[in-house]
Amino acid sequence: MMSGYPIYQDALAVSKQKNGYFPFYILHNRIPHKSELHHHDFAELSFVISGCGYETINGQNHRMLPGTISILLPHHIHFIESDKDNPLSLYSCMFDLSILLDSDYDSGLSNLILTIGIQIPSFLGLDTIMAARIKHNLDEIMEESSRDYFGKNIFIRHKLIETLLLIMREHRSKASSAIVNQLSDSSSDLLRSIIQYTHTHYLESLSLKKLSEIYNKSCPYLSRVFKAHMGQSFNDYLHALRVNRAATLLVTSDISITDVSVEAGFEHFRTFSRTFKELKGITPKQYRSKYMPSKVSSQITVP
Repeated sequence: MMSGYPIYQDALAVSKQKNGYFPFYILHNRIPHKSELHHHDFAELSFVISGCGYETINGQNHRMLPGTISILLPHHIHFIESDKDNPLSLYSCMFDLSILLDSDYDSGLSNLILTIGIQIPSFLGLDTIMAARIKHNLDEIMEESSRDYFGKNIFIRHKLIETLLLIMREHRSKASSAIVNQLSDSSSDLLRSIIQYTHTHYLESLSLKKLSEIYNKSCPYLSRVFKAHMGQSFNDYLHALRVNRAATLLVTSDISITDVSVEAGFEHFRTFSRTFKELKGITPKQYRSKYMPSKVSSQITVP
């Protein structure tokens, strides 16, 4: 188990870009041992090129093999650990969600992506054919990023959207079609804006009342819109985000459970404890004990 709090990584600083630049960069990372527990304000798409290991996202530990895809939304905390004799090599695409949300034509895709970690798993294993196709796209993005071609940013956005679309199709083939269709049919600018805001501010004091002030809409109206398109209340969605963050902290750090509740955005420990048990089926203390690192290697996923 790691000690200390998750590290915030400033994505723009890592990429050595300035505000106003195209908010995207791609890295070819090699992880000889393990990464630090961290989070950032960019979304991330990673693809395992070679090697093996484990990754923990939102309290779920999954095996990383060649062809494994992971997608994290802003401020999802995670860390990666390579197998001792077979270190991981992977592509990491870092991008601001505005790349996906600027166009109404891409709303079906962006609506799905904004449910990752809640309705859709954060990781997916690809078959050989699809893995080769995704790697080809990422190879092209890497090549384009290293040159100063005319239309460079247009090409990168196009390839990123194509890659994400292929991944979402894979998820669609394995998920409940009812959920996928329900989310895909929503083209509400308001809903997409609310979800994006929620993902970037869920650690703060957030409520329907605050959203009603921001968007100049009544609480009952926002509640109906959210429930109709997402199939759950706003509070349930918000609690799921916070509980997933708490679950990750419980199994990857030695932070006290009281401090975990604060780090996950809960104002009251009693609310945190009750909500965590409702969503995970056990208490935070039992969860930490059950999924200690010594048991990680024997488990592919954490319920």
